[in-house]
Amino acid sequence: MPMAKSEAEKVLNRSLADATGGEDGYLVEYEDGYKSWSPKETFEKAYNLAETSFDRMLIEAQELAKRTNILSKFVTSPAVEELLSEDEQQDLRVQVMAMAVYRYLLNNRIWKTIPKITMGKIVIDSARRIITDPIRCDSCPYETDNCKKLIRKDGLHFCV
Repeated sequence: MPMAKSEAEKVLNRSLADATGGEDGYLVEYEDGYKSWSPKETFEKAYNLAETSFDRMLIEAQELAKRTNILSKFVTSPAVEELLSEDEQQDLRVQVMAMAVYRYLLNNRIWKTIPKITMGKIVIDSARRIITDPIRCDSCPYETDNCKKLIRKDGLHFCV
C-alpha cells in the first residue's frame, strides 16, 4: 500500500534512515506477515501495479510478449543448434507456437474488454483511462506490419 517513509517508520517501529529515495513509497506485507517499506521508484521498477482485471490482462500480455520474443530469437539463432539436441529444439519450437496461441487468445480477451473504440484512434479502457494511438510495435517477435502496440497514458503498453 502507498505509504510515506515517516509513516512506515511508525508502522514498522524502526528507522528507515538508510533507505534511499524520497519520502514516497510503499509498505509491503508478505504472506508470512513480514512487513517492509520500499521507496516509490524502487517498488515501481520491481512490481507492476494492477488496479483492475483489465490492468492484469495488459501486464500479462506485455510479459508474455517479452518472453515469446526472447524465446523466438533464441530458437532461430545459430546457438540453438550448438546447445540443444534436435528433440529439444523441436520442443522449443512447439513452445513458441503455444505461446503465440496464448498471446492471440489473451489479446482477443483484451479487445473484447475494451468497451469503446472511438473514430479518432483513441481507446478508452474499462477503467476509463485513455489509451493513445496504436503505433508500430518494435518488439513483436513476428516482425509483421500488422502488429501494433497500444500505449496508455500511464506508459503501460501491450502488443496486439
